[in-house]
Amino acid sequence: MDGNDQIFPLAFGVGDSETNEAWEWFLSRLHKAVGEVDDLVIVSDRKGSITTGVEKVFPNLFHSACAVHLEQKMVGHYGSNKELKQYFRRATRVYRESQYLQRMEQSAHINPEAAQYVTDVWIERWARAYSPRKKELPITRVIDYIRGILQRWFHDRHTAALKLTTQLTTAADVAIGVKDEEARYMWVYPITFYTFNVKVGGLDGGLDGNVDLTTKTCTCKEFDVDQLPCAHALTCIRLRGFSFVDYCSSYYSIAFLATAYNVKIHPVRQPIEGLVPEDIA
Repeated sequence: MDGNDQIFPLAFGVGDSETNEAWEWFLSRLHKAVGEVDDLVIVSDRKGSITTGVEKVFPNLFHSACAVHLEQKMVGHYGSNKELKQYFRRATRVYRESQYLQRMEQSAHINPEAAQYVTDVWIERWARAYSPRKKELPITRVIDYIRGILQRWFHDRHTAALKLTTQLTTAADVAIGVKDEEARYMWVYPITFYTFNVKVGGLDGGLDGNVDLTTKTCTCKEFDVDQLPCAHALTCIRLRGFSFVDYCSSYYSIAFLATAYNVKIHPVRQPIEGLVPEDIA
């Protein structure tokens, strides 16, 4: 995802089938492009060929399961239940273990077997359903169709970023606005000039937090993980008269967003014009 909460297309490929060799080839090309990146995470379904490829090409990264695929698998086994899916989705988004356990306990009250399944089982192999008509499209037409989508995305998002007058992306500004509203019901008790204990009030209650502005951390974990001030941190930042923008990762800046999409997407050349490398011939 980019700093505006949009999917950023990094790489894609087309293969005859999802085999160990195909995934290893794709991942090796991805590794060649991005190199060794600190804190890199690959999120996918737990297809055996993907897992094998990740272990060989990216042995040091964290391979996470895709919550969407896991939810679909759960529904396939235990049926669709709106409330169950709602609790499961909430469980995937919370930051604290206590909150996760609470959501899963709520799920277990609805369907204990389904809750146990998503707790214990990694995703098995998935078979993607493509219509025969789509499978028969010439590969150059498929790639050019994808290329057209990417060309539009990059152009439109780069243009939109250049028109923004704020320092942060729209999604980041909205997130800060929501947290700022939550901060209205919090009280700050300074420990030092940069560390604080924040108490939560209001009718809904909430979890307290200990904030350290020097390390940009909070015990609620939102500040640490999102690299965007949580509600606890915002109360402390405003107390000291600091700018909350200085405590947001540059990832959320307009400059970063505009640079990310400042890429030219060229049309696919006709097959007769292109030179095919020997390793993929």
